[in-house]
Amino acid sequence: MARLDGIKNWLSALLGLVLLLGGGVSLSGEEDELERLRRERTDILQFGIDSEVLSLLTTLRAEKTPEFNELILEQASKTVNQDLVAAALDLFKEVNFAGAQELALGIIQDYNQYRTPVLLSGLAYLKSHVTPRHTQAVLALLGSSNEALLLGAIDYVGSCGDENQVVTLLDLYEDSRTPENAKPAVLSALGNLGFPAASERLTEIAVDPYERAANRWYAAQALGKIGEAGAFTALQGLLGDPDPNLRSYVVEAVGRYPQGEDVLIEALRDSFWRVRLSAARQLGERGSERAVDILIYKAKNDPENNVRNEAISALGKIGRQEGFETLREMAEARATLAPAVWAQAVQVLIQYDLRSSLPAIEKIIDEEFAGNNPYFLNHIGRLLSEKADAPYLADIYGKFMDHPSLIIKIYGIRGAELNQITGLRSRITELSGEANHLSVRQAARRALENL
Repeated sequence: MARLDGIKNWLSALLGLVLLLGGGVSLSGEEDELERLRRERTDILQFGIDSEVLSLLTTLRAEKTPEFNELILEQASKTVNQDLVAAALDLFKEVNFAGAQELALGIIQDYNQYRTPVLLSGLAYLKSHVTPRHTQAVLALLGSSNEALLLGAIDYVGSCGDENQVVTLLDLYEDSRTPENAKPAVLSALGNLGFPAASERLTEIAVDPYERAANRWYAAQALGKIGEAGAFTALQGLLGDPDPNLRSYVVEAVGRYPQGEDVLIEALRDSFWRVRLSAARQLGERGSERAVDILIYKAKNDPENNVRNEAISALGKIGRQEGFETLREMAEARATLAPAVWAQAVQVLIQYDLRSSLPAIEKIIDEEFAGNNPYFLNHIGRLLSEKADAPYLADIYGKFMDHPSLIIKIYGIRGAELNQITGLRSRITELSGEANHLSVRQAARRALENL
């Protein structure tokens, strides 16, 4: 799709030049190629065998190409191949095409005539185009014995925004015919609806020690999504529950409440790593400056690397200098850290504090430039090559181009291209020569086209 867009932009410029000069210009090879591709795809959609059409629909979906929507809809409306219908609906959902609502609705209304994959594609499509009429059709699926279809219908109802469906979902939860495996999905849907009318029953489920564990987890999570003030005390009381998984869900829920900061800070001391991880994530999302000291401790000392990484991420989001100072120290002490923890510290510094952290990063680059272990330099190189609006990295990009590693060279080229550093054009021109590896030449030539 990016290639097609580039061709279209080129053609627009060409046509503008034609109009400006009043002269005649023959069709370009690029325009001929675009038209040939369009005709070829049109022919496949109209006349191709099913496998060809399915392959093309997969390609169009990956490209997010909306150009053939009307033709695909026409073909999907008359084919008997349900795989094609499902693929068409998946494409329409991907490109946000609203014109297939009647097709999808008809499938749901006649659900006994269709296989599960096409029904699930229809539900997913309608979820992006919710109307009361669609919702009424989907409600008929809540009695299905097909668990996959039931779960898809529950998910749709959770997204429909209709407060009347709170009662529908609560009744479904209490119905003895509802499979136990579907009940967590019902609770999650109640949270997604977001109406306080469900809070009382959800609280009862969350605090009931005789309820199935998964039901308690999802009830707590749903309470957090709804955010009804009266549920906070009940959730807070569950932080001492013996079920560590429940505590992790409760921490996630409490983190959504304005008054939950103290609870989250205390949860960083929990013995179960998932609780600490959830607390660190929530504190980062809310930018809790009061949590900086304990997050620094967790980043340096937590026994679980994934908790350390989440604490590092939180410090970046909060943005206090003492947090960045700690991360710079960790980045420079790379020999004493697990590689994943070091990588997270560097990533956060580059994302949130590149200017101030540049001396520390340059020091690591200099120390690793001639080293035998490519891990550290490769990681920094990849991150810096993706950094836009950073022309002050020109010296580093130039240094990368002098490295013997093909990968490091390409990182330097890409960084210069992304930041439009024309001062490195001559060096990139050298790398585009035949004496260089093919992958380096290709990267250099692409960069020269854009500089």
